[in-house]
Amino acid sequence: MHAYQITPGAGIESLEAIKLSKRELQHQEVRVKVRAVALNYRDLMVAHGSYPTSGEGAVVPGSDAAGEVVEVGPGVKRFRVGDRVATAFFPEWEDGKVSPIKTAVTLGAGGAGVLSEELVIHEGGLAAVPAHLSYEEAATLTCAGVTAWNALFVEGGLKAGDTVLLLGTGGVSIWALQLAKAAGVRTIVTSSSDAKLERARELGADVLVNYRKTPEWQDEVLRATDGKVVDLVLEVGGQDTLARSIASVGMGGKVAVIGGLGGGF
Repeated sequence: MHAYQITPGAGIESLEAIKLSKRELQHQEVRVKVRAVALNYRDLMVAHGSYPTSGEGAVVPGSDAAGEVVEVGPGVKRFRVGDRVATAFFPEWEDGKVSPIKTAVTLGAGGAGVLSEELVIHEGGLAAVPAHLSYEEAATLTCAGVTAWNALFVEGGLKAGDTVLLLGTGGVSIWALQLAKAAGVRTIVTSSSDAKLERARELGADVLVNYRKTPEWQDEVLRATDGKVVDLVLEVGGQDTLARSIASVGMGGKVAVIGGLGGGF
């Protein structure tokens, strides 16, 4: 079975093709033929050594994949051969509140990743893919899509008529833009690129802010909301943007910290 592996801290240059032995399925394990893989900034962090990994040596990278079930092990009840499935970022967190035990394993860092022809995983670490989604579309849900949903509606508690500020046009922000618009939430999007902002407008963004041209973009947010500020900020920048994000959110509002592209905290 063909796969790729990377050595954390050795850079993207350490990515290499390898062959893995095919093993028998254990209780409640499923074998999935991988059809599509989506990459995240986290994968680049693993390559650069700025994301914690368990163990030492090379790892198969990637957390987000979709594919077809080709074999089921003993005791599997959720899936059958031929089912279309996508991975879960925390394969051992099936339900209930978050805990260190449930989040100890993450594909591509705390466990074997998905950049492989086949994936063997416990059935609890998979979700069924609806018929209207392609494998490529479904593969983008695992990390970015779920993160955006959780930030907007679980932790953020947004409802129709609220306003959200989305920093940048990365995967999480673009997912959040589409989900927010579908829920009737007003959206403000920032970017350093007018071309990307225009694409965001096509996806339904209500207010566009180029932070290169407007370094004090929190002031533009205040103007765009008539001083009412926003109900939620999706903070992806880190230490470089957090102060402005806090200035953009109103009393009782929230800042969802989901990234650190501008440096750690």
